[in-house]
Amino acid sequence: MAVIPTTVLDGHHRLQAAKELGFDEISIKRYSDLSDAEKEDWQFTENTHRRNMGESRKRDLIEERFLILDGRGEHQTDSEIAEFLGVGETWVRDTRHSLNSKNRIGAEFRDNSSKRDDVRQAIEDDPDASNVTIAERTDVSDPTVGKVRSEMEQESDIPSEQK
Repeated sequence: MAVIPTTVLDGHHRLQAAKELGFDEISIKRYSDLSDAEKEDWQFTENTHRRNMGESRKRDLIEERFLILDGRGEHQTDSEIAEFLGVGETWVRDTRHSLNSKNRIGAEFRDNSSKRDDVRQAIEDDPDASNVTIAERTDVSDPTVGKVRSEMEQESDIPSEQK
């Protein structure tokens, strides 16, 4: 007799119900050669896209995702995490800021493009805020904020003294 080790990634309750009802066979999807990280990612995605999940649970899952990735030494942009979880980027950004402020994940978690996007958004949200204030809000250096602000001014062709 050959025994094939099986791990149930999703559908634990349905499997238990089928056993209790005496089913001899059930339909399953078998995935072979998944790494532990791939299994974890698959479960995470399945749990996040459930229709009955409330906002607070989705926010918890965003936080959980950051902690998992940080623990693995892996990094994703806010937009990648938002797409992966099926949530808005604002939720992801807010959660990341919260985790960074509590030193639960490193500020290096973002790539430069994501940092610049965050700075741009912060400047658009509060154009009168100083570079230091924007830098504190977005976890970047104030010279980085100055560079992004200059780029935005050049794009709009509005001299900085008119702002």
